[in-house]
Amino acid sequence: AQGRHDDALGRWYRLIEWTAQWQLRTRLRADADTGDFPPDLVPPGMEAAPGLDGKIKFGLSKSWEVIESGPPNPARAFWATQKRRLRDLLRKRNESILAHGFRCVTAADWDEVGAFTEDRFLPVLRDLARDAGLKNPPEQLPKEPPEKLLGFD
Repeated sequence: AQGRHDDALGRWYRLIEWTAQWQLRTRLRADADTGDFPPDLVPPGMEAAPGLDGKIKFGLSKSWEVIESGPPNPARAFWATQKRRLRDLLRKRNESILAHGFRCVTAADWDEVGAFTEDRFLPVLRDLARDAGLKNPPEQLPKEPPEKLLGFD
């Protein structure tokens, strides 16, 4: 709504990443930290070598791959059916100026990501929120800037 598509895509990426981190900690173990992943939780056959600091670190895709190898749940089903499409959309973020690339995110790019989020991701996020005990998950993400939502003008 504000035309800040690069910012919106960065925040969208963080939502997808945070959801995976949340699911790892709640469905595996509380110490399933993507910045220092416990070796005993790495699924068989998954490549996960410690870095120079001795820690196993998982990015967004690897985190979702761990979820996919776990017990059935809405997050696992989402990744299993949407990973190809999600990776295509993540490429837009990775090529953006606020990530690793040199291009601005266009309104058309954001419209594509937004439609996917509304149609495919938010229903799963609401299911996960209900599973976690949230009685009335919101029907949509906030459309107002944070300042307005918090009463600052």
